[in-house]
Amino acid sequence: MSWAVEEWKDGLPGKALQKIQEMEVQLDKMKKEKTQKQFQLDSLEAAIQKQKQKVNIYHKSCWLFLTVIILL
Repeated sequence: MSWAVEEWKDGLPGKALQKIQEMEVQLDKMKKEKTQKQFQLDSLEAAIQKQKQKVNIYHKSCWLFLTVIILL
């Protein structure tokens, strides 16, 4: 962070400053976890869509096969 952004922290008691720093570290960690979880969610959604497409193709193939058998 730039000095101007951090300037407001000047003069804070040590304990308050330490707590703020701990919370900033925790925030950064949570942001990283959020990004990782979003990636996992996106990956799972893509996998589900792929499986749905496979099932849809399978169902269409079955109906086509049954139609051909009935017509014969």
